[in-house]
Formats: sequence, C-alpha cells, structure tokens
Amino acid sequence: LWLERRSENEDQRIERRDRGVLLGSGFVGGEGLLGVAIAGVAFAQGARPQGFGTDWLGPPWLAGGVSFLAFCLFAAWFVGRVRKRT
Repeated sequence: LWLERRSENEDQRIERRDRGVLLGSGFVGGEGLLGVAIAGVAFAQGARPQGFGTDWLGPPWLAGGVSFLAFCLFAAWFVGRVRKRT
C-alpha cells in the first residue's frame, strides 16, 4: 500500500502491486512446502521434531493466551486502519 501510493505513474503502481502479490504468494507457497516437509520428518521419526511447537513458551494455556492476545491486537489495528480509509 505504501509503495503503491508513492508510485510516480500508473505503470509503476501496477508493477509494484504485482510484485507484492508475487512475493506474498511465494511466502504462502514456501510456508506450505515447509509444513509438508516438517510433517514428513515427524511421520518418519514417529514424533514431533525437537524444537517445534509451543513448549518453549511454557504451559499450553499461556501459549494460547499469548496467541489470542496477539490476534486481538492485530485485528484491532487492522480494523482501525480500514476505518480510517473509509
């Protein structure tokens, strides 16, 4: 959005938007492939690979609470940003 607004002309704006979409698609695709690879390792070992998960955060209720709080903060920021535009 920021780079798109700073574009000097329409062609540059379209190119920047397309590059952003391509980058985002690459992130989503790469994350999916990595998830499949981790699942393959877990299946081969018969257990979750060491170092993955939320065990480092403490008890499960804490991990869930931190995740929920982070989601709520992000959602509030996003809604505020969208309301400013309209």
